[in-house]
Amino acid sequence: MANLSKATVEPHDFNLAEELGGSILQDYYMEQLCVAIIKFSKSNKYWKSFTLEEVCESQVTFNEKVAFDELFRLKMLADQENSYVITNVFIQRLSDFIRKG
Repeated sequence: MANLSKATVEPHDFNLAEELGGSILQDYYMEQLCVAIIKFSKSNKYWKSFTLEEVCESQVTFNEKVAFDELFRLKMLADQENSYVITNVFIQRLSDFIRKG
């Protein structure tokens, strides 16, 4: 799939049936955090800025914070004032989970 970006891929384009298990990230907490971000965006029907507290279902754990920091380091997330947004890198790294056609 060419030209994968936030402009061409919407949250509902992701197939979360497999919960991203075995993704390129190879980390359970990063995968689960990505799922939470996608689900949060699906509920809003578009890519929306968020805080870590908004996408985590309960109090943010140490492992979730570490995973979040790693996603940020990998440039999958970016700062936007007092919140965060996904980047095109987020879309591209998780492209195996985008519904085809």
